[in-house]
Amino acid sequence: MVRIKQTSFILATSYVIGLIAATVVVGAEPKAAAYHTHPSAKRYTVKLTSGDNVYVGHPIVHNKRETVLMRRNGRIKLFKANEVDRVERVSSSFKPKTARQLRVELQKEFGSKYEVSITPHYVVVHPPGAYKKWALPFEQFYIRFRQSMTARGMSLQQAEFPMVSIVLLNRDEYNRFASKYTSFSFSTAGYYRPFSNRMITYDASGGNNRSQTSPSFQTMTTVIHEATHQAAHNVGIHPRFFPQPKWFKEGLAGMFEAPGVNNPAENRRPADRISKDNLRAAARLFEQVDKPGLVELMVRSDGLFDKDAASAYGISWAMSSYLFEKFPRNYVRYIKLMNMDPANSSWTPDARLKVFNDSFGSPARVEGGLRSYVASLAK
Repeated sequence: MVRIKQTSFILATSYVIGLIAATVVVGAEPKAAAYHTHPSAKRYTVKLTSGDNVYVGHPIVHNKRETVLMRRNGRIKLFKANEVDRVERVSSSFKPKTARQLRVELQKEFGSKYEVSITPHYVVVHPPGAYKKWALPFEQFYIRFRQSMTARGMSLQQAEFPMVSIVLLNRDEYNRFASKYTSFSFSTAGYYRPFSNRMITYDASGGNNRSQTSPSFQTMTTVIHEATHQAAHNVGIHPRFFPQPKWFKEGLAGMFEAPGVNNPAENRRPADRISKDNLRAAARLFEQVDKPGLVELMVRSDGLFDKDAASAYGISWAMSSYLFEKFPRNYVRYIKLMNMDPANSSWTPDARLKVFNDSFGSPARVEGGLRSYVASLAK
């Protein structure tokens, strides 16, 4: 999630080394639940009864502890064992809802204050009359995102479900909606949640559509960031059912914040490919911590995001930009290796490090090149 207000936190070298050492001593991070059905597995449909409620979908997981259901609208629902009364197989196939079916559901959910538009890959809830301002740019972004990733040799899946993006009328509507459905910070301007597969934001103009191009989609950093998360989770880069290293997920989204990355046809200068806020954060971090160890820290653990979010986002962007631009084949290999084990049941610090080593070489070697890369961009 994009942060609006950055916090400053000066990292001492001893802190970085200590945190790396802590991951070694403690050992495994909490294991990710095996939520993901392998892509080659044939999907089928069940009817699950929980109390007075009946749910229909594909069981990603069904065991003595829990059931995880992929519903036909693309949302994932998790049930503890004591919440499941009955599971009955009703079909040997699984058919997602169509965009038209989702539009009917969303129009009922959001009411007459909103319009629901369909594009080839999205169903977008937005203020009335704002198709060109909101729905069309989401579709255009998705096309450019795919082009950018496939140009580097990546084979992407087709989105299984229509992607749902919700643009609320104003900040107050957003605050009310977001605080009801998620752990929420009032510093955010948008978010994407893999389990709901919804991206939520609001129209900063308050739904004023006299200008179809203002506020500009391209300058709305949060929207681009969260739209990248949503696209990446729907084309097989980030599975929706287990965690990848946070530096990779946030770094990719941060990279697409730059106009030259998310819309290179209209932003062709080399400087347009730089996320300036993230570059400043990365450069400041490298100045503060002049000894190697930062890349290994990010590879082995997500802990820096809790200690110093601005620095974590900055170095995540720098790592992603450097590896994406300079070593695209290795970058694609890294994604493939991460996604070989769908359940990712042993995603320990050592396992994270091994996948990185097998893709890019040692973190120390990568960090040497990364520091030079950041220094050259910061001049």
